[in-house]
Amino acid sequence: MVSYKDAGRMLDKLMEALPLGIFDGLNGGVNLIEEPKKDSKGGYILGLYHNNMMGRYIELFYGSFRELYGDIPHEQFERRLRSTLHHELTHHIEGLAGDRSLERWDEEQDMTWELLEGEEGIFVGSILFVDDDDTALAPAAKALFNMYAAERCPDIPAESAGLFAAGEALQPECRKAAEALGAEMEGFECKELTEELFGQYEAVSCMTLAQADELLERFPGSENKVICVSENDILRPKLKINWKKAVEKLCAAVDEQTEQLRLPPEEEISLERVERDSDDSIFESIARLEEENFSAPWTKAMLERAAGEESKLFFAALCGGEVLGYIGGQLIVDELEIFNVAVDSAYRGRHIGERLVEKLCAEAAERGAERICLEVRASNAPAIGLYLKQGFEEVGRRKNYYQKPREDAILMDKTL
Repeated sequence: MVSYKDAGRMLDKLMEALPLGIFDGLNGGVNLIEEPKKDSKGGYILGLYHNNMMGRYIELFYGSFRELYGDIPHEQFERRLRSTLHHELTHHIEGLAGDRSLERWDEEQDMTWELLEGEEGIFVGSILFVDDDDTALAPAAKALFNMYAAERCPDIPAESAGLFAAGEALQPECRKAAEALGAEMEGFECKELTEELFGQYEAVSCMTLAQADELLERFPGSENKVICVSENDILRPKLKINWKKAVEKLCAAVDEQTEQLRLPPEEEISLERVERDSDDSIFESIARLEEENFSAPWTKAMLERAAGEESKLFFAALCGGEVLGYIGGQLIVDELEIFNVAVDSAYRGRHIGERLVEKLCAEAAERGAERICLEVRASNAPAIGLYLKQGFEEVGRRKNYYQKPREDAILMDKTL
C-alpha cells in the first residue's frame, strides 16, 4: 500500500514536472489531505478545486485514493494521482479564463454514471468504444479493455467503431504503442458506427466530449449510455513521437474503467403474467412507467381493463414485489402486436427488456402466433437496437404517426 508520505513524494515529483506557469493564481497551492472525502451519496472524492474567500487552491484526498486504490502497484497509484492533479489544474486554468467546459463535462458525466451505477460497480453487459474513424484510439481502447477485462470482467464484450467513417487500416504508431503495453491488436477490422451497432451495446465510451455531444445529437434519448473514457479528452497526437504518451493516458483510463464495470448481478427477477386480479400495486407501477416513458400513456384504469381481455397479454418483471419493467401486446388470430415495452431507468442495462420481449414472443408462439409486429419511434435507437437483436426486421415507416413530439414510426416484424 502507498503510504501518505510516499503519496506526498509522488505529488511533489508530479508538480515539479509541470511548467511553473500552470500554478499562476493558485495562491493556496496544492494540498494533500490525509483523510478521505465523500460526496452526499457516499462516493469517494479524489480531488477538489476551490475558488472562495480563502483564495484559489486544490485539495487531493489521500484517504480517498487509499480506500479506492490502496492495493494497486505504486506505478498505477501514481498514474491515478497524476490524472486527478491534471484534472483539478484544468479546472483552475479554465476558472481563470472564465471557461466552464470541464465543469460542464463533470456534470454530464456525473449524471450518466449515476444512471449506470449500482451498489457494487457500474452495471453494463457490453461496451462500445468510439473515435472519429476507428483507426486509432477506439480500437486501442478495445484491445486494452480486453487485456484488463480478461481477469476483471471477462464476460463483458467490447467493440469499437468510427463515429464519422471506417478507416482503411490501424494507425501504425498507435498500434505499436498499444502492443507495447500488452494489448492484442491482430485481426482488427475498422467499422463505421451505425444505428444497429449503437443499439447493440449498453455503454458507448467516447474519447472526447465533442464526440459524446455528437452521439447524443445523433441518437436522442441515449443519455443513459454515452460516457467518456477519461476525465479529460484523449486526442490523437499531431506528432508521431507523442503516440506513446497518448496511448498510456488511454491505458490508465481503461484500466480504471474496467475496475468499475460489473455484469448485472444474478438477481431473482421473475417474469409474471399480469391479469385483472393482479395486485393493485402492480397496475400502479406499470401506469407510472407508462407516464415516465410515453407521450400518450395508458392509465391504471385502461391497464386493468385490458388485462381482463383474453386477446391481450401483459407481463411484468418483478423483484421483491417491485415492478422493474413490463410488456404488453394483443394477439389476433396468428399475429401478435406489441404495444409498449418499458423498463425502470434504475434497472436498465440488465437485459430486462430483452427477457420481456422473449417471454411475450414465447407465450404468443404457444398460442399459435406466426408473426409479431410493432411500431417504434424513429429516434428511439436503443429500442430499435433491442428489437433488431431479437430478430425483428424493419418493414416500413408511418409518417408523423407519433405526436408530442410529431415523429415517424418505424414498422418492424418478426416471423416465428
